[in-house]
Amino acid sequence: MKRTLPLSAMLLAGMLSGCAGGEDAACSSSATVRPSVAAPGAVFPDTLSVSPTGDAVAAGCWQGLCRWDAADRTYEVALDRDPLTLAADWSMVATGAGCGDIALVDLDSGDRIVTLAGLPYEDDVTDTAWIRDVAISPDGKLVAATGTADALMIWDSDGKEIVDTEAPSAGSLAFNHDGSRLAVTTRDGVEIIDAESGESSGRLAGAEGTPAWSPDGHWLAGPGVDGAPTLWSATDLSVVETLPGADADGFSFAQTSATVGYVTGETAEVWAPKKLDGDGSQRTLPGLVASGQSVEGPAMTAFSPDGSRLYAATDDEGIVTWDLAADRSATRFPLPPTSS
Repeated sequence: MKRTLPLSAMLLAGMLSGCAGGEDAACSSSATVRPSVAAPGAVFPDTLSVSPTGDAVAAGCWQGLCRWDAADRTYEVALDRDPLTLAADWSMVATGAGCGDIALVDLDSGDRIVTLAGLPYEDDVTDTAWIRDVAISPDGKLVAATGTADALMIWDSDGKEIVDTEAPSAGSLAFNHDGSRLAVTTRDGVEIIDAESGESSGRLAGAEGTPAWSPDGHWLAGPGVDGAPTLWSATDLSVVETLPGADADGFSFAQTSATVGYVTGETAEVWAPKKLDGDGSQRTLPGLVASGQSVEGPAMTAFSPDGSRLYAATDDEGIVTWDLAADRSATRFPLPPTSS
């Protein structure tokens, strides 16, 4: 699942979202205008998403939201605004609307559906940006966001505020399968929040990064102690299985809830935990980065709906995919331009 953007990226996002620094800063909901400077990377991995039919892949790019055909790997700019997250059914995209506000935008038409307001923002853009992360529940009925001043907010898809609370250094977010619970990274660990009340129901034991929820809602997988691949029970939040390793990131589940994908320093991995009726094996998928190189910055994985493919995204290398059934080598998607 998604990691909170690094400060440099948040500053850039804040400056591009329509706010000008200073005491008399004015908020604008106009579309983002990009300066002609080099981008941090070709794609923004945190927004990686596979379409419900598996025929397309999308991720944020320097032009906005880029969409690739899964078969021939050609791409187009699907939306000329910076995506914060994409709904699971690809019906809408969350984008910045200026000074902490979030817009839900229809992906097909580009029309704004609703504006979600209420996150605090700072007058001085050089201090911080305003939106740290956004998540849309799998059914599209709820939207959660974290921002400055430890802010954590949840709205319904009509823009009605449901939760307005605080969590220490609240960062990245992940909804469970039915939108009733929310995993939130904080200074103290990963809290599991009730999406209706905003109350914490506990903390994932030893979690050190953003977890992914299994589609059946029974499990979470993510980086545990020292970044080791870890599986937790969603019932009591205890560790049920781990693998040796460190610095694992970008976790995802296949739709069967039986297989986990993630990225390490140089490779993508597929794990079949014994607790999920697998054999406990860890399969290494080479070709994520060039030989001798390692992943720098955030990474994300996602399975195709039928589980036959794993996709991985890094900001410099872009999107790579593996055919898990055919055991073929990595296939790399074309990189979009990195400047306007």
